[in-house]
Amino acid sequence: MPFPPTPSWKSSFKLSRAIEMPGSPYLDEPPKGLLTWPKLLRTVGLPAAVVLGACAYHGVLLEALVVITVSMLVVNWMAR
Repeated sequence: MPFPPTPSWKSSFKLSRAIEMPGSPYLDEPPKGLLTWPKLLRTVGLPAAVVLGACAYHGVLLEALVVITVSMLVVNWMAR
């Protein structure tokens, strides 16, 4: 996605994009393998919503959330 044109009142400054936006996460293309929020939500969001919806339908939503929380804690603990 190209940058928008520079307004005429700002054209005399000629600052590079790096100086205008230091540390900006907005890249033309994200690096290969970088997990961004939109990618994560597309990958995990729909299956998680379906599983949690089924658990709510069957009345075991609290138990499912406890299992998810405990499993995430164990994975984080083992990853250290």
